[in-house]
Amino acid sequence: YLRDGSIEGPEMITSGIPVTMTGGHAHMIAREADGIDEVTKAVREQIKNGSDIIKVFSSGGVCTPGCDVNAYQFNEEELRAAAVEAHKVGKKITTHCHALEGTKNSIRAGLDCIEHATILDDEAIDMIVESGTYLVPTFSAVYYILENGEKIVKYLEVRFHTIKYADEYYHKFILIHSLCKYAASLDTVYYDLIIYHTKLIGWSNEVDLNSVSSIKTKE
Repeated sequence: YLRDGSIEGPEMITSGIPVTMTGGHAHMIAREADGIDEVTKAVREQIKNGSDIIKVFSSGGVCTPGCDVNAYQFNEEELRAAAVEAHKVGKKITTHCHALEGTKNSIRAGLDCIEHATILDDEAIDMIVESGTYLVPTFSAVYYILENGEKIVKYLEVRFHTIKYADEYYHKFILIHSLCKYAASLDTVYYDLIIYHTKLIGWSNEVDLNSVSSIKTKE
C-alpha cells in the first residue's frame, strides 16, 4: 500500500518472511526449507512477494525452544543458494546468527550482513573485515531479554568482548542507523530501532564504541 500510494507513510525496506531450516530458529513465523532446491524456492517466493531484502537464519536463537544457540543451522551450500537467488535480482541478503561456525558459513556463502554475530574468534573477525560483510551487534536484544527475566548464559559479556575487539578493525557496523543500508529485519528494526534506539548509544559506549560510531554506519 505504501508503494502504490494507497496510504502515505515512510519508505520501508522489508525482508518479508524469513527462511529457516525445518525446526530452525523462529520456525513458528518463518518459511521452513531444507536443501539447496527448497531454499532456492523459498527465496524466490520472498522475491515474488516483494521483499526488498532476504532474511535467513544461520544458527539457533535464544527465544526458540529446543534450538541450540551455539549450533549452526543452514549449511554453507544452502546459504550460498540463498545468496545467489537474492544477488541475481539485485537484492541483499542478511542473516540471524549467534554461532561461530554459522557466521563463517554465512561469510563464505557470500551473505551481505550478519545480525548478532555473538561468538567471534580471530578468524571470523578477519573474514568479516576482508569480505566487507556488514555486522549488526544488536546489543539491545540482549538487554531486552535480560530485563524481561529470561536466561541468556554469559552472552552479554561475550558480545561486548567480541564486538569491542572487532571494532578495532574499523569495519562496517550498523547500530541504530541500521536502515541506512539493508539490515532492515525483525531483529534490527524491532530491537535496535523501535524499542531501545536511544539506549543503544549508551550501551555502545560501555564497550568503548564512541558516540559517533553508535549513530552511523562505519564505511
